[in-house]
Amino acid sequence: MALKNLQATAEALERMGQALTHRGPDHFSALVIGNVGFAHNRLSILDLSPAGNQPFTDGRYVLTYNGEIYNYQELKTDLKQKGHTFSGTSDTEVLFHYLGHYGVPETLRTIRGMYAFSYYDRQTKSLFLCRDRYGIKPLYWMHNARGLFWGSEIKAIAAATEVKPDPLRTLVALSGSGDQSSTYTVFRDVFHVPPGSYLTYKIDQPPEITRYYSPLDDIQEDYYRELNGMDDDAILRLFEELIRNSVKRMLMSDVPVGVFVSGGIDSSLIAVLARELNRDLALFTSNVVGAYSELESSQMLAQSLVSPLFVSHFKPEQMLLDLARVTYHYECPLVKFTNAIPMARLAELARGHGVKPVLTGEGSDELFLGYPGLIYSRYKRVLDWPVRAIHSVYRSLPGIKKFMEKAEAVNINSFMASLVMGFERQYIAERGGYDAFHFLPKKLIPLHYKSVAMFDEHLIALLHRNDRMGMQYCIESRFPFLDEDLVKFGLNLPLRWKIRRTGRIHDRKHPFWMDKAIVRTVARKYLPQKLAQKPKWGFGMYGFNFLKVDPAYFTDGYIADMLGLSGSVLKYIVETQDRYAVAKLVGVDVFGRIFDRGERLEDITNHVLKYLAMNVK
Repeated sequence: MALKNLQATAEALERMGQALTHRGPDHFSALVIGNVGFAHNRLSILDLSPAGNQPFTDGRYVLTYNGEIYNYQELKTDLKQKGHTFSGTSDTEVLFHYLGHYGVPETLRTIRGMYAFSYYDRQTKSLFLCRDRYGIKPLYWMHNARGLFWGSEIKAIAAATEVKPDPLRTLVALSGSGDQSSTYTVFRDVFHVPPGSYLTYKIDQPPEITRYYSPLDDIQEDYYRELNGMDDDAILRLFEELIRNSVKRMLMSDVPVGVFVSGGIDSSLIAVLARELNRDLALFTSNVVGAYSELESSQMLAQSLVSPLFVSHFKPEQMLLDLARVTYHYECPLVKFTNAIPMARLAELARGHGVKPVLTGEGSDELFLGYPGLIYSRYKRVLDWPVRAIHSVYRSLPGIKKFMEKAEAVNINSFMASLVMGFERQYIAERGGYDAFHFLPKKLIPLHYKSVAMFDEHLIALLHRNDRMGMQYCIESRFPFLDEDLVKFGLNLPLRWKIRRTGRIHDRKHPFWMDKAIVRTVARKYLPQKLAQKPKWGFGMYGFNFLKVDPAYFTDGYIADMLGLSGSVLKYIVETQDRYAVAKLVGVDVFGRIFDRGERLEDITNHVLKYLAMNVK
């Protein structure tokens, strides 16, 4: 916290720290410097000694840091050559000295990894809040009449100053947009430090955001043409070298490391490469009991690696038991990624086996176009030609054309979701996003740009999910596919290595087209054939589409109160409107009960169990 004309207090910092004990239970400390205060909860992974405790200070500079700097050893060598000495072996100490020697902008250009940190210069009274390139580590801030507050979660800010949900953003989050913004949250006046950005603050000046990295910065015509000119063997060797080096870097730890596996190709490939380097590696998987189970695939992987597999069995009714607790940690209405609930159970299992860092497969689908909808968009015109032919005929008829154009008017739900997020993605795309691919044929640019767009939307939500569900049990997720060199490779990779024709029905969603072609080709060297060719399932579960809602659930609840809905109207809504939409409204209501009305999690859970049921046959 940095207060205006007020003394920062140890008591306020203690409250902020207590709110985030789950993120770092190994050590807590706070530091007050006049009207500026710092607090840090440590999750010890590198250098378990007190030498790694924070806040880190030398009298002039102060650092509080969350994350991993994967190239810290190279940076340390450089600093030693320039006369710096070190008392411990943590990356925190290296980051601290590097910032002092080179300054914030140069440090951010050089360090590799995932991080969120605050850095304060007592001499110039300048504060910097810095976040990694892809937004892996969270960092929130709020500026009001009292000063600037920041933290890894919003609940820390709420422990020091008043924080309330924004009713409009909360309600619009029903569309699934609440966790997909790089800037906005559903809380009034609380913002993210955007990925690849840092905030600069002096007490007598407004906060200023500077962006030091965008995925568009990695788009390079020369690199694309270099990759495009490689033969198959050369480009496969390069990809394999990049992913192997990334896995090696992300295994750095002074505590046991695990891998979250789903039975899918991405996490399976990471597990194979990690197992080669660390024979003590344990695998953890979630068995969503029933039709969504992928346990057989995870067991096949474990058997091929001769590696222990620990299983979290998740039954449908556990969604109701965990909904309130998970929403509390999620800090956003849980309406889209309900698989956060079994993921939290998986993190609990890993922590019970003494693991802190885990490797996961996120990022591959965004880089290498692994989502079925993206492949569909490539040959959509072929599949849609009958529909387009009918439209063409109808549009030629008097009166029909005007009616159809009215029916095809802007989707107001989509418009509202984009509006509350400031049309972030659309603004980037139309203000230079496509221009980065100017060297490509125009018809290919939109699909190449998809990877960039998904970094700014879908990936942000996945990283939010992984961070929150892991850190509530002190589990730190690491993402080998988000290594800086691998991201640059993926963003410049020619399309034929992402989506490729095949002579077999690879996936019923997109027959005769193979997604993530380069990943699957390399995976065939290491995985059983069945796993290497397995279609993408996603992390499915019995979610809101299976929820049975008693209208009495909403009586006197957050939604009823916010919208002024009577019992009879609520009953009408539940009985006549789309069941899935009504169920997602429960997710918004649970969020509001926690963060607006301050209800106890235990009371909310009891209310959920009384009026909701999972309708699974």
